[in-house]
Formats: sequence, C-alpha cells, structure tokens
Amino acid sequence: MKIIRLHIYGFGRWNNETLDIEESFMLICGNNEAGKSTLRAFIQAVLFGFPTKKEKQLRYEPKTGSSYGGKITIQLEDGEIFQIERVLRQKSSGDISVFGSDGASYGEAWLHSLLNKMDKSTFQGIFCFGLDGLSEIQQLQGDELNQYLYEAGMTGTKRVAQLEKETVEKLSSLFKPRGQKPLINEELRQLKDIYQQVHGWEKEIDRYEILLSERKAAADKIEAVQLQRKQLKKQLSEILQEQALHSIFEEKQVTDQHLQLLEDSKNVPLEKKEDWDDLNRQRRQLTEQQTELTVEMKQKHIQCKGASNSRDLQHWIEKINTLKERLSFYHKNKEDLKLTTTRLNEKLIRAEDLLKKVAWSEEQLKLVSDITIDEEENLLTLIKKSKKLQERNEMIEDQLQKDKLYSKELDAEIVDLIKKLDAAEQDQKRKERTHLEKEAEKLAHAKGMRSIFMLLWASIVIFLSLGVWEMASGFRFIGATMLFAGFAAALLYLQQREKKDREIENDEKEHEKIELLLEQNRRTEIEIKEKEWQHERVNQQIFSHQESLYSIQEAYTKNKDDMIEWCNNNNIPAFPSADTADQYFYTLKEWIEIKKSVNTEIKGQETLISAIEKFEHMSRDAAAEMDVNVNKSAEEIVFSCQEQLKHYLLKNDNWIKEAEQYVSMHHKKRYLSGVLKKVNEEIRSILIEADIGSEAEFLEGIKKKQEYENFREKQRWLQSQLLSQLGSEEKVNEAMMKWQSNRHTASEEEELNSTLDKMEQQEKEWQRKDAELGQQIKRLEQDGTYEKVLQEYAERKASFQENVYDWLKWKTASLLLKKAKSRYEKERQPEVIQLASKYFHFITEEEYTSLFTPMDGKYFQVERNDGMRFSVEELSRGTAEQLYLSLRLALAEVYNQYSVFPLIMDDPFVNFDSSRKKAAFRLLNEISAERQVIYFTCHKQEESFIQDHQRLVL
Repeated sequence: MKIIRLHIYGFGRWNNETLDIEESFMLICGNNEAGKSTLRAFIQAVLFGFPTKKEKQLRYEPKTGSSYGGKITIQLEDGEIFQIERVLRQKSSGDISVFGSDGASYGEAWLHSLLNKMDKSTFQGIFCFGLDGLSEIQQLQGDELNQYLYEAGMTGTKRVAQLEKETVEKLSSLFKPRGQKPLINEELRQLKDIYQQVHGWEKEIDRYEILLSERKAAADKIEAVQLQRKQLKKQLSEILQEQALHSIFEEKQVTDQHLQLLEDSKNVPLEKKEDWDDLNRQRRQLTEQQTELTVEMKQKHIQCKGASNSRDLQHWIEKINTLKERLSFYHKNKEDLKLTTTRLNEKLIRAEDLLKKVAWSEEQLKLVSDITIDEEENLLTLIKKSKKLQERNEMIEDQLQKDKLYSKELDAEIVDLIKKLDAAEQDQKRKERTHLEKEAEKLAHAKGMRSIFMLLWASIVIFLSLGVWEMASGFRFIGATMLFAGFAAALLYLQQREKKDREIENDEKEHEKIELLLEQNRRTEIEIKEKEWQHERVNQQIFSHQESLYSIQEAYTKNKDDMIEWCNNNNIPAFPSADTADQYFYTLKEWIEIKKSVNTEIKGQETLISAIEKFEHMSRDAAAEMDVNVNKSAEEIVFSCQEQLKHYLLKNDNWIKEAEQYVSMHHKKRYLSGVLKKVNEEIRSILIEADIGSEAEFLEGIKKKQEYENFREKQRWLQSQLLSQLGSEEKVNEAMMKWQSNRHTASEEEELNSTLDKMEQQEKEWQRKDAELGQQIKRLEQDGTYEKVLQEYAERKASFQENVYDWLKWKTASLLLKKAKSRYEKERQPEVIQLASKYFHFITEEEYTSLFTPMDGKYFQVERNDGMRFSVEELSRGTAEQLYLSLRLALAEVYNQYSVFPLIMDDPFVNFDSSRKKAAFRLLNEISAERQVIYFTCHKQEESFIQDHQRLVL
C-alpha cells in the first residue's frame, strides 16, 4: 500500500489543503508548528477513526468552520487506486467512505480487510511512530529497559507487559489458594458461616410449609366462592337491566319493522320536493301563457290572411328575417373557410416536409394506422435497449483494449523478472561454486594447520619448560634463549590463530551474502508468481470481455430483428438504424397526427362549403320569389330582397303592423316553448335521479320518504337511550338479541338471590379459617431471623458467583496472553531478531555484529565486532534507540507477509550522530524499494541525505 495524496478538509491547523506524495521515500520538512505531527495524526485518524473523548487524545478539530476530516488516496500493490474519506457526521469516530478508480463504492468492512483488522495501537507501535517511542528508553533502566525492547520486538508496543501486570494483580486480588484477604477467599469463609445458620432453621421449615399450603388452599377456596358470587351478581344485574329496558326494546322492534317496510323509499330525494313544486308551478304558468298566445296568433293570422294571399308577405317576412339572422353566420363561415384552407395547406406542406426528412413516400405509408400506446412503449423499449447495448459494447471494448495493453505490459515485466532471476541464479551458483572451492582449500589447509598448531603448542611447552629449568639450574643464557624461543612460538601461534578467526569471520560474511542473494531470488520468484497470477487473471478478464461482446452482439441482432418485426406488424418501413429509430418514429408519429388533422380539416372545409352553398341557394330562392335579380352576391341579394319587401310593405302599413305583431308573438311563442321544454327536462331529471317512472309515483315516494324519516328519527332517539344505559352498540345489539331469545321470569330472580345468600355464608366461614392459619404463620415469621439469614446467604452466594466468574475471565485472559507470547517466541521472534541484527549491524556501521536473547531469559544482548557482549542498559541512549528502531523495522518486515504498509516516522533520529544517521537514512532508502517511507523532520541536516525530488517543504 502506498499513500500518493492527502486531501485535508479540516484537521488542526490544516484547512482545505492537498499534498502529493510522489516518491516511495519522501522527506517532509518544516519548522516547528508547521503541522508535521498533525499530518501524521491525520493519516492515523482517516485509517482508524478520530479519537473519542474517552481516549484522552488530541482530536485536532479545525478552529474554522471547515468540515472535520479529509481523504487519503492510496495505491495498492496491483496498481489499483482507492480514495479513503472520513468526515465527522453521525459517528464520533467519523463516517468512512471508500471509492475505487472505477467509481465503485466500498464500506468500512473493505477498509478493515485492507488493514488486515489491525487496530490503531498496533499501527502506531509498528508502522507509525516518532521520537515519543524512542524517548521512553531514556527513562528506563535494567530489567524495565530489557522488557520494553522485548515488547517492542514482539508487538511494537509495551502494552503486553501492562496487560500481564494488570492480569496478575487482578487474579491475586480475587483469589489465592492459601490466602485470607483476597475477595473470593473471604466470601467463601463467610458463606460457610451463614450456611450453618440456615441449617439450624431447616427443622422449622416443614411445619411452616404445611401451614402455607393450608392457607393457600383456603385462599383458593375464598377466591372460587367470590368468583361464583360475582358471576351470579352479574346475571342478576343483567335480569334487572333487561326488565328496565323491556319497553324500549319493544318500541324499537316496532320501529325497525316500519323502517323495513319503508326501505324501498329511503333513496327518494326528499330535498327535491321544493324543486318539484316550483317546476310544476312554472309549467302551469308557461302552458297558460302559451295557450293564450296561440289564440292571439290565430286571430292575427286571420287578419293578415288577405295580404298573405295577394303577395304572401308573411312568408317573405319570415324568410327575409331568417336570411338576415343567418347572414352573420354566412360571413363567419366564409372567414372560417379561408382559415381552414390556409391551415390545410400548411399541414400538407408540413406532412410533405416530414416525408422528405425520413426519405419515405406516402405510398409506403398508405397502410399505416394509429399506433397504440402499448406498441409505442414496445418500440421505445426496443430503442432504449439497443442504445444500452451499444453503450455497454463500447465500454467493454474500451476495457478489453486496456486489459490487452496491461497483459502485454505484464508479459514484458515477467520476461524481465525471469531474466533477472536467471542472472541472479547464475551469480548465486557462481558464488556457491567459489565458496565450495574455498571451503575445500580451507579444509586441506586446515589439516596442515592442525599439525602446525600442535607443533607450536609442543614447542611452546618444551621451550618454556626448558627455559625455566635452565634458568633455575643457573644457565641463564641458555634459559633466556629457550624462553625467547618459547615466547616466539607463542606469538606465532597467536598470529596464526587470529588469521584463522579472520578467515572464519570472512566465511560467515560470505555465507550471509549468499543467504541474502537467496532471499532476493525467493522474493523475485514470488513476484514472478504474482505477476503470472495477475496475467492469468487479466487473460480471464479478456476472455470474459470477449464472451460479453459476443453476447451483446447476439442481443443487439435479436433486438434489431424485433424492431424490424415491429415495423412489419405496424405496416411501417424498416428504420435505417437503431440510433435514428426514435427520430424516425417521432417524425412518423407527427406525420400520422398531421394526416388525421388534415382529414378533420377537409371534413370541416366540406361542412363550411355546404353551409355557404345552402345559404346562397336560400337567398337565390327568395330573390326568385320576390322578382329580384339572382345574378348577384348573396349579401347583395339579401339587401335587394329587403328593399323589395320594404316597397311592398309601404303599400300596406296596417298589414305591416299586424305582421310585426304576429312575428313578435311568434318569437315569444318560440321562447315560451323553449322555457317549457327546459322545465320538462328538469322534471324528467328529478324523476331519473329518483329512479321513478311517473309523477304520481314520485309524489307517493315523497310521502313514504317523509314517513321513513320520522321512523328513522325515532329509531335514533331509542338507540341513544340504549347507548346511554349500555355504553356501546355491540352491547346494545347483544342485549337486544338476548331479550328476543330469552326473557327471564320473577322466579329466576328469587332463585339467584337465595343462592347468593348461601355463598356469602360459605365465604365468611373460609375467611375465618384463613385468619386462624395467618395467626399461626405470623407467630413463626414474627422473629424474621430465618428470612434475613436466607436473604443474606442468597446475596453472598450471588456475589461469590459473580467474583468467581470475574476470576475465570481474568484467568482465561492470562492463559491466552501466555499462549500468544509463547507462539510469538516460537514462530515470529527468531525471524524478528535475525532481521533486527542485520539492521542494527548496518545502522551501527558494523560495530555491532549480532543481537540475541539467552535461552533462560526474556531480554536482549548485543555483541560487538570484538566479541564483547553488552546488555541493553549498558548501551548509550543513541545506540539503545538505534536498537529499538531496528526491532521496529524488523517487526514491520515480518508483518509484511500480510500486507505492505508504509512507514511513517516523526523525526526519530534526533539522538543519532551524523555517521549513524546517514547509515539509517541509507537503510530507509533501501527499505523504500519494497515499502513507502514518509519521514517528518524540522532539521536541515536530514535534507543532505536524500535527493531533491524526495523532499517536500511545508
């Protein structure tokens, strides 16, 4: 996992800032209060949540109104890029969101899986630390310092020792096999004492239990008698209530019968009675007026008869008036005809343009009919499906090209790695062969050297012995010579021994180099397998994409056939393509609507022409009757007829007046007929609404409806009386049915009263017996000591069980902790110590050669290159911090088997000297080839140890 970008919405002093981390080893420099530690805390907060108030840690909430949180962009080993966002919304630890490069969304479970369910303390102990972890070394001495480094090599933190200490203290406070003061020991002793007291009361329990059972039986008997009395009283109350409601029930029954007989008239609209009376009165008045007017018109007609016979003036007047009335409609029809003709031409032009747009002829569309909504929805569904298939086809083809390109890149990487592995294996074989040759030479040389060593030892012993002997005998010169020869042999022996030790040390270094080369080859093989697995997965994706493209093509072809079938079913030419099908369809739909509108316009045009021709024909007929020239326009003919009529009327003024009166009467008669017709229609609507055939039936229905309403009102009043006494309609209906089915007599009431008296006597007898038993029980319970002892025993026992359960939990935790430490010491510790020795050897510039733990203790010792061994407390502060750093780096490397997490350091090299600090940075630079390293510092010296592109200045 590699962090490539930090986007901070609001965290501490940071507000809406973005930092790009482009290198695997990035040195982030800044002065004090520049926000370096805040950035480190921000990374921890996004990955593991904001600190809660209970954790007593800085939350770094923004001082401004910015959103609290931000997001981190990471790149995984397979190249996938994800964005992890955490902001404060509902949860105090922040709400997490994870987004992939493809836009897919993932939840908090995905992040836990990525982190391999690692918690914040483990992350801080192994991968994210600063000077605070190293500075603790200064405060520790002796066993505490050894234990601290031991814990750092195990989990990266000192939490295990704290847990062990807490567990032991808690177990000791709860229980000791021979203890007196621990809580469980003390409670067990108290339980024994109380149990003896309880045993003394057991003899009284039998008699007490018998009395309780007898009293319970008496109470049960009293309860049974009271229940029977309650039921009998209820029956008696129901009989009395029934007698009180007898008259209301009878009256209600009669009312219900009347309502049932009048049921057919309940739908008669009583409220229409007043409307009915008003309409009948209007009808009588209109009929009388119409009769009187008819008589007057007959008289006027007789008076105008002579004039009518001479020139038929009355007929002309009516005809001319009719023409005058229709003249305005004639003008309007002519205007409408012009507008209709204009609209018709525009629509025909539009229909022709639409046909040109889709390149279809009207002949091809002559069989097209109205397209139903279902057919339209089916077509739109086919078009939408076709577009989706095209979009999906383009997306899969694009992904297919990307996968093919990625597959080629993987092929190239695998070939390069295989070449690299082959070269490394050849180099390894060459070194092994050289090493074996040297070993053979050394073996042969060692056989000769063994004889030389034995000869030197013998020479040393002989010369020194002879020298001492000669010196003691007085031959000082010979003795001095012998002693000199002995010392010379001893010096030669030491030189040869030192040379052999150097050869052994060189052999060990050569062996370590071979082991390192083997480890690199193993990692290369793992990388090749991982690349091959990725290549296989990409090829599977390519095959899957190809199958998807084939399926999409089949679906697209089927969809196209369905679209052609739809066109054939609806007598429509096939669409050129699915992309333009919707445009063609909507164009066709508009053309069909225009054609329907054209047909409607043509019918309207024909109607207008017919009305115009009819009016012109009427005007010419009138002109022919009145001897007027017909070779004129309709307007001119009507005007000429009016003038001719006036000419005739001037000759007979009296007739004109009579005729005008007659016409006025005629109009009035027509008006009265219309009003009368309307009144009759309203009367018929009332009859239809009431579902009645005749007026007599309606009047009879109104009468019955009034009776129905009266009985209905009476029924409501009776129902309200029953509800006020019984409470609810269910109870009323139940009482009514009971009254109808079963009517009680006076003898039943007397029998119930007698039974109640007998039960009352029985109840008093049982209550007396219950009181006697209660007195006996009270005498036993009066002291109350047994209850107190029993209660105290139960409380002590419950407390004892809780403490035992608590002890079991702590004991289980202790066993699990020991098992975890034992497993670590067997499985992980050897690998951690081996890697830590390597790193410590590198950082101290080969001054210290190895780190080990003795078999009989849980502490560390280091060995210097001169063979001397030191405990941790004998080291300087800087060297102890370098040892602690080596353990952290080794533990991170061992943890690498699950996932590769970045190392985040906050200026931990403060107490390192210049040369070892440089060596530490070289080591971090090598580690950054496999793992990202982010180093925060405020010192300018560190910038000289890295390149410019690896530096980010805040």
